[in-house]
Amino acid sequence: MGGAVSAGEDNDELIDNLKEAQYIRTELVEQAFRAIDRADYYLEEFKDNAYKDLAWKHGNIHLSAPCIYSEVMEALDLQPGLSFLNLGSGTGYLSSMVGLILGPFGVNHGVELHSDVIEYAKQKLDFFIKTSDSFDKFEFCEPSFVTGNCLEISPDCTQYDRVYCGAGVQKEHEDYMKNLLKVGGILVMPLEEKV
Repeated sequence: MGGAVSAGEDNDELIDNLKEAQYIRTELVEQAFRAIDRADYYLEEFKDNAYKDLAWKHGNIHLSAPCIYSEVMEALDLQPGLSFLNLGSGTGYLSSMVGLILGPFGVNHGVELHSDVIEYAKQKLDFFIKTSDSFDKFEFCEPSFVTGNCLEISPDCTQYDRVYCGAGVQKEHEDYMKNLLKVGGILVMPLEEKV
């Protein structure tokens, strides 16, 4: 999926295109997207594609298309102080954007199946923390990543205000995912070719 908007020359142009196409509709989501350069989550040799509205995969490392991430961010209806669980947290790009909105009193957890991707996400998070000027504008809820299978989370675990399941999940696991939510929470996941 992806390719819904034209390619940008840089992160800001990509965000401008996502806004123009109505994928980004709120100021909070726009600010989070502008604060984190998507190219920073690519391997160096693939950065030429960072501002295209396309998914990227290299081995276990994967980034969804920007139009997908913007739809997810808008659908989550994020607010400061909420708890967030990212199932299939990948590179940490989405979790870092979410962390900018959740602020210092939020909870930001990611579960990823592949340990090499967790290491990659931690490297990207360290780079973001060391190099970003976003902390002049945002208080950050730093994501915490663990290796695991999202279908093996204990049913008596903490429940979350917001859950995003980016991992491939079959329809029969929909109720399992809903059990990870607090009452009144929001679950966003791909199901039957829709988010």
